[in-house]
Amino acid sequence: MTVPTNQKNFFANINNEYRFISMLSDKLTAGNITVKQGQDDADILIIETAREKFNGTNTTIVVSEDVDFQNEMQDAQNSLQTMTITEGGEHSVTKKAEVHKIDIFLKPIANAPIMKKQKWSVDSSKPISWILWFVAKYMKLEPEEKLFLYVNQVFAPAPDQILKNLYDCYATEGKLVLHYCKTQAWG
Repeated sequence: MTVPTNQKNFFANINNEYRFISMLSDKLTAGNITVKQGQDDADILIIETAREKFNGTNTTIVVSEDVDFQNEMQDAQNSLQTMTITEGGEHSVTKKAEVHKIDIFLKPIANAPIMKKQKWSVDSSKPISWILWFVAKYMKLEPEEKLFLYVNQVFAPAPDQILKNLYDCYATEGKLVLHYCKTQAWG
């Protein structure tokens, strides 16, 4: 059955919300997936469940509603230990090698809004397209809005260009300076 409404209106009806959660819980339980429903704040239940599951292990749990969540998760993912939870509820902790981070400095030009935080430490193996995606998400740009990125106000790197290569060639004083704007400025 197709419901002729949008998601927001559908879930505004509390009965629809309860029915949906119940149906989803039944499907997950039938698939041997543990289901826990929080009565109050779901974030607290998530944290408590993770702590129960990994009690006694050397594991870091990161919780954030901030835009910096991407970087926090990246740091946690690149830590020496990573936790994995399977559908059956089993978990494992594996060792990982350290990832090389570089400092980038994001500076606005022209009509671009100023980012509250301009200096970021990022994985050197990331492509420029990841930086474009991150800045667009940070600034909450609409999908149709364009974003341009320039190295040292000189040229626009290719989206598949790796940050480490740009850092090795164009970094000054230990950081790579990238300028961003919403209209084409150079090149």
